[in-house]
Amino acid sequence: MRGNQSAGIAYHKKPVDQDEQRLLDELRLLSQTGALAQREAVWGMYRRIVEDGAGISAIQPETMICMFEVVSRDDDSTRALARMSEALGHIKSHRPLTEDEIASVRRICSDIEACRGPLSCTPVLIKGKPLAAADACGAARQEVAAPRDPLLWNASAAESATASSHSRAGAFSSGIEALRQALASEPIATDPAAVWHAYRGIVDDESGEQVRLLTKEDMTRLVSYCGTMGAVSGKYCLARIEIDAIANPAVFPSRHAVLISTYAQLGSLENSRRCYQDALRSEYRDSTRIDWSMCVALFRSSRQREGRAIFDKLVEAGTATSQMHSILLTEYTIMHNTRAAFALFDDMRRRGIKPEYRAFCTLATACSLSKDVGGRYKKGSRSSMQLDEIIAGMKSWGYTPDARFFVAVLKGYHRSNQHGMFSGLAARLKAHSLNTDADLDCIMLENAAARKQKEPAATLAKIAIQAPHNMPKVVKALCSAGQSSMVPSIVDLGQYPTNNALANARLELEIYKPETAACPQGLVEYVATDVIQRGFTPSFRLFRDVVTRVWLYGGRDLAIDAYERLSAMGVPTSVGLLSTALRLYINSSTPLKALSVFDELRSRLEAADFGSLCLHARTLDTLMKLLIENRGIEAAQESFDFLLEMPLSRQTLPYGPLIEYYVNHRLAKRSRSIISHVVQYSIPLPARAINVYCRHLAQESTATDFANFLRYLARTNTLDKAADDVFGAFFVVCAAESKAFDFEWAVKALATLRGRGTVWRVVVDLLAEQSTRALTLLVRAALGSKESASKMALELLSSTRLSPWCAVVADSVLLALRDANIAPSRRIYDIAILAITKTWAAHFGPSGQAAKNRVSQSLLAESLERNVYGAMKAGLSPPLVTSTLLILSSSSPTGYIQCLDLLKAMGDVDHDVRFYGAIAKGCSRYGSVAGIDAVMEAMRKRGIAATTKLFTGIMSCYVNIAPPVSSLPEDAEGLEITAQFYTTCLAKVLSLSKELEYQGLPTNQAVYAMLLQACINAKRYDHAENLIDEMLDRGIEHNSATAYLWMRVRIAQSDIRGAMDVFSAIGDGTRCAALAHKSPRFRGLAEVKRGPKHFAAIIHYYASNGKCSDAVALMTAMHRLGMKADAWLYTSVLRQLAEADHREMFVHVMKQMAGAQVAIDGQLMDVIRAYAAQRHEGSSGEQS
Repeated sequence: MRGNQSAGIAYHKKPVDQDEQRLLDELRLLSQTGALAQREAVWGMYRRIVEDGAGISAIQPETMICMFEVVSRDDDSTRALARMSEALGHIKSHRPLTEDEIASVRRICSDIEACRGPLSCTPVLIKGKPLAAADACGAARQEVAAPRDPLLWNASAAESATASSHSRAGAFSSGIEALRQALASEPIATDPAAVWHAYRGIVDDESGEQVRLLTKEDMTRLVSYCGTMGAVSGKYCLARIEIDAIANPAVFPSRHAVLISTYAQLGSLENSRRCYQDALRSEYRDSTRIDWSMCVALFRSSRQREGRAIFDKLVEAGTATSQMHSILLTEYTIMHNTRAAFALFDDMRRRGIKPEYRAFCTLATACSLSKDVGGRYKKGSRSSMQLDEIIAGMKSWGYTPDARFFVAVLKGYHRSNQHGMFSGLAARLKAHSLNTDADLDCIMLENAAARKQKEPAATLAKIAIQAPHNMPKVVKALCSAGQSSMVPSIVDLGQYPTNNALANARLELEIYKPETAACPQGLVEYVATDVIQRGFTPSFRLFRDVVTRVWLYGGRDLAIDAYERLSAMGVPTSVGLLSTALRLYINSSTPLKALSVFDELRSRLEAADFGSLCLHARTLDTLMKLLIENRGIEAAQESFDFLLEMPLSRQTLPYGPLIEYYVNHRLAKRSRSIISHVVQYSIPLPARAINVYCRHLAQESTATDFANFLRYLARTNTLDKAADDVFGAFFVVCAAESKAFDFEWAVKALATLRGRGTVWRVVVDLLAEQSTRALTLLVRAALGSKESASKMALELLSSTRLSPWCAVVADSVLLALRDANIAPSRRIYDIAILAITKTWAAHFGPSGQAAKNRVSQSLLAESLERNVYGAMKAGLSPPLVTSTLLILSSSSPTGYIQCLDLLKAMGDVDHDVRFYGAIAKGCSRYGSVAGIDAVMEAMRKRGIAATTKLFTGIMSCYVNIAPPVSSLPEDAEGLEITAQFYTTCLAKVLSLSKELEYQGLPTNQAVYAMLLQACINAKRYDHAENLIDEMLDRGIEHNSATAYLWMRVRIAQSDIRGAMDVFSAIGDGTRCAALAHKSPRFRGLAEVKRGPKHFAAIIHYYASNGKCSDAVALMTAMHRLGMKADAWLYTSVLRQLAEADHREMFVHVMKQMAGAQVAIDGQLMDVIRAYAAQRHEGSSGEQS
């Protein structure tokens, strides 16, 4: 069995004698009842068995484990632990402990430590010696297979330590002298294993003679030396020294003071507190030293407030010395709390305490690095002190500044990154030969490393390494400067003994090795195996650097694993490392773990008194959101109030999540309060909070409040974070409340923003819905906000080119430039005229697009009329000139006259024939035959060469001309006038065709297509048939257009059979040949490709005449051929099906449309909705 074996030693179970059996029975009974009297009786029974020398060896492990469980239930935990220690000592003197016994005692000790609270102070004697409460637990653990000495973990470590202690230069002898010689040397030059081995040799001497030779000074030096070993080895050695001090109280009677400070140096504040409490319970005549040690321990553990409270008691008691003040000044300066350092110095002067020289040096450092953190200090507090004042104070006390003083100033400049000041002072020191202090070399080396100056860093490193204690600084500086490869050539690490400083130096090199980037996991393994498991401890900075480097090269998850693994191995954490861990967890897959890290960080910060603190703003924002989601708004507000008291820059505080929550939950008072605070101190907000609050102002507040908030954004350079719709909402509010001053200010502020061109589009769309007059004011204010109005005009036009109000903006821009006597450039004209013509074209586009267009045609025409001449003079592009002439000629009955005059005014410029075609097309659109005639006459006078294409274009104007239907009566007279109108147009077209022949220009299918369309308009169907004969006689074959128009001619005469003959002959050689025997007009139709418009002509006829089934059948055939018609045909067919209530065919056509992916326009959707409503009303009526 595992329980019957000790570590490597077999244990043979012996027969249970009567005494042990009785003891075991009592223990089992007691484990159920737990009576105090019975527990004491059982302990007495055990003591009687122990008194028998052979009895203890007969007690079985099972019995001892049961006794441990019973003893541990004592209400006095100190007594329980003391009895366990005593029992373990008895057992170890007769036999080895089994693994089950060891595990049981370890578990009991852990449980007692976790739940006991303050230990009972009942005096306990172990081996005739008094044992303190916490020492009892330590003694119990020590008796239970104490952990291996971290300094001697290797099997041959003790021998190698002894050998090395005799082989090194200046090697130690043995015993007391060896120990004293080692402690008198610099820690970096000593081997902690050799020192510890020498000490253990003295303590473990069975004669006890060497122990009695140890003095208080020896033990004090030894304890202080343990502070340089690192947390793992140092705490272990201090715990052993405490046990040794209990066993030999005469050697180290007043040990608490140095233990308190040393434990704090190792990052174990809990042990410092324990020693402090033990010291307070002890009979010390003067507690000043104890209180001062605890004060320093608290300061070094970043708990300055608690330490200052103890120090204030010393000051009130009159026991605080100048040396104590100097040390606290140094601690405050190290923590960058210069305000507290200056206040402490002022208190010294008020009390008449003469400062030490180093106090002035510390003040010089504080003065050179002191800065107010975001204006956080209250009025009247001293946040800085002039160097002249410090020097004057030194001279008043009889001190003269020397190199040490100026080195202290350099330290401040270096720590506050004032590199210019640093270089200037360093140059002056060299010029005056004041560089005799070795610290100057180190600080200059550190500054060169911080500035990444490789060559100066290497040169200074060679100088600084002459002092062996500078080795860690040299290695750090070279690695920081990117010169880690030069460390072996400058620093001989082999000459240093294996200690914590050397281990940290090697770790520094390992961090910056190129291999670390490729395998960051190897860095974690190195720290775990080569550093921690060998009894060494990384410094706070290196631990953070390890996690950060793993994060950089291995990712967030690997960095979290490294942090958790190394923390579990006992490496102490710092505030900086906790802030890094907070950043790691906050965006990981387990963000809730960040809350526990924040709780630990908060507990550290609450007791600390930092002068400055750095936490990432994005991390705090995410943390605040987590707190709101998981702990509620009250807990989040409490945490925010805590952060507000910290020396953080206000720009990093998480105002944003709180503002979002307050606004979204309509907590108006809280939101106004926090916004007032933010505005008062000009604290920039994140974009999300800005937009949430601005949208709230747009709905719930006035234009004045909104404008004031935007002014705050401009003051904090965050106006560009506001969303586009925020500005639009503001201008709408200003227009509604007639706030012209705020309106103009916002326009000018918006115009100064870079890269925000899209905002004008949103602003214009929102503002135009409110008032087009306000839109004009917006344009004028924007153009007046910049030195170059042309650039602003281009920005406005470019950003609003996709807006439905782009024409209004274009017209306003051109008007504003004209009023300012600024000639627009060609580019401005191009963009502006394009916006106007595009808006005009939207009136003739699809019905949905035309409905969205709210700019009247008259306004567009007036704008073009005002600006077209200047645009053409500036070199307006020909396509835009063409569009402009089209619009102007179609806008009024005399518009073509203005256009022709405009072309005439342009002088000898080579006019494109498309200009005249556009004017003719505009006349056709307006219905002006006289205008078309005038254009033809102007072209003749201009001498423009006639071409078939030109004549075809003019013919299309006559053919597609729109008669003035609105001015005609809807009676027979009106119909007669319309017929005469089209007859006139037909005559014009025929005249043009004859002129075409007269000039010898070729005639093609397009010309005959125009002639056929004119005949259809004038209802001259016989003439149309004759034109087909004429076309074929001239050898011009049919094409798709002529075939389609011939079908329309026959459909117009209600000759559906004849139209079907034409339709069947298209693309069908056999059918075409058969019909050509009857009539030569069918010749060549077999070469024409049948298209959707040919189907559409027949389908439309069937649908219009109530032949819905024929229309649907032909449409199905068209879809099978992979064709689809325009939306108007589907609208016509579905309307007829809806009127006839053919539901099945209606659904069938809808399915075919879906299969053919037909685009549904507004009219088609109206037909579908109307029929759906009709069907719904019919079904409702039937149900009723």
